[in-house]
Amino acid sequence: SGTFKGGYTYSGHATACAAAIAVQKFLRAPGFLDQVKAMGSVLAQRLQDRFAQHPHVGDIRGRGMLMTVELVEDRNTKAPFAASHGLSSRIYQNAQARGLITHALSGTIDGYVGDHVVICPPLIAKGEHIETIVGLLGEAIDAALM
Repeated sequence: SGTFKGGYTYSGHATACAAAIAVQKFLRAPGFLDQVKAMGSVLAQRLQDRFAQHPHVGDIRGRGMLMTVELVEDRNTKAPFAASHGLSSRIYQNAQARGLITHALSGTIDGYVGDHVVICPPLIAKGEHIETIVGLLGEAIDAALM
């Protein structure tokens, strides 16, 4: 057939195994995980700084470099936006337009309503990257709410 079939995702392909070993070595490098923990704290603090008083942010939560921002129509009651508002989708599109990759979730309360946006910067992110990410996320959220 002229094709080369070298392996599949879960077949233990030699290249995939070599990549996995390289990643494990990188994760075990001295100081790497300490840096990740420090940047996770910076990320959490920057999100708090930017969104803690935002009228449509109901909660900011996560751990380390995996954080989520919950969007609500009413901050005091935590009432969600109507599904027809399409907020998560609009945030995702606005973030993409700005070069920010997010994971926007809708229906997180009951399968229909509830909007969250998840960010997970690469573990090698530095402080200036965190600042950029939070700034772009703020722009994307604000634009989606207009």
